[in-house]
Amino acid sequence: MKKTTITITVLITCLLLVQNANAIHLIGSCTTISTSGVYNLRLNITNSTDATCINITADNVVLDCKNNIIDGVDSTSSSGIYINRNSQSNTNITIKNCVVTDWYYGIYLKKANNNLLLNNNAFHNMYGIHIMNSNNNTVSTNTVLNNAYGIRAYSSANDNSIINNTVNLNGEGIHLYSSSNNILSGNAVNSNKYQGIRMEYSDNNNILNNTANSNNYEGLNNYGGIYLFHSDNNALSDNAVNSNNYHGIYLWYSDNTILSCNTANSNNNHGISSWYSSNNILSSNTANSNNNYGIYLYSSNSNQLYNNYMNNTNNAYDSGNNFWNTTNSTGPNIIGGPYIGGNYYSDYNFTDTDGDGFGDIPYNIPGGNSQDYLPIPEVPTIFLSMGLMFLSLVRIKRKIN
Repeated sequence: MKKTTITITVLITCLLLVQNANAIHLIGSCTTISTSGVYNLRLNITNSTDATCINITADNVVLDCKNNIIDGVDSTSSSGIYINRNSQSNTNITIKNCVVTDWYYGIYLKKANNNLLLNNNAFHNMYGIHIMNSNNNTVSTNTVLNNAYGIRAYSSANDNSIINNTVNLNGEGIHLYSSSNNILSGNAVNSNKYQGIRMEYSDNNNILNNTANSNNYEGLNNYGGIYLFHSDNNALSDNAVNSNNYHGIYLWYSDNTILSCNTANSNNNHGISSWYSSNNILSSNTANSNNNYGIYLYSSNSNQLYNNYMNNTNNAYDSGNNFWNTTNSTGPNIIGGPYIGGNYYSDYNFTDTDGDGFGDIPYNIPGGNSQDYLPIPEVPTIFLSMGLMFLSLVRIKRKIN
């Protein structure tokens, strides 16, 4: 009988522990979360004067704000939601459905790995979302508006994913500083004051399928849509970088980068601009209706450019030594022709009389001695339309895969 009583007591104790572990904790004011579990914010927090409102010191936490607001008073160095560890840690924290406003840092991560920031709103902060010395985090489907810095990763490497966020009307949209091996994908980074996506001293990142339109709207600092500074070995593909107030894509001292299938149209200066940058590959990009040049290379050497489409008053400029075509290979090329070799220039006026798919006369690139030896000649409109349709289908397939 005694043994049975002890067994029942143990079972009840275990059941209570399990129920407690799975319980949802309700919070309604600024607090420190020091125990693992699920926490829901049950009401708005307004005009908090705390230096830190939600300080998460425990690991394995889910914070769901249920779209309630965490509001500060713009105090210097204050944080709406704060995760900070003394050494690199796998904190495994989810922050979702939170609205953080009027803080220095809306959401702040430091030395915190393997976290998920999902469906949050950050506006009117100095930094909307700030990630420092943190790896393997996912920042997804957040709306980040009207901050000085929208999303910033500082000294953060190894598979941070910044995907499908809306980052508009900030000073800087997305800023990577000394951050490598990350993915920026599917973000809308538009109408920011200085530039859409800015990368400094950041290598081996994948920047794909983002829109970075109408940035640098006050014409300050001359950056534009996507700006790389001392950043090497990156890949930029399938980005739409249009109608920016300076350059569309701007490389400055950035080498060994691949730019493919990007659209850089109607920018106020150059579509794609490269200064002091070498060993890059530019292929299958479209640069139309830019106010200065479609593609502009200044003091940049050993870059290869092929299968790009340029329809501007000034299509290309090159003051260095670069290669404006690749080896003749089977296409289709960017306008639907049978071979890939050089580039399409709207002001190239020579024909293909020998039927090899390229113009008979090389295209001279203004600015120096570079030539495109395999320029793509003009084709009838029906074939041009078919080629552009094919390119669109290729891009759609790449996005699906």
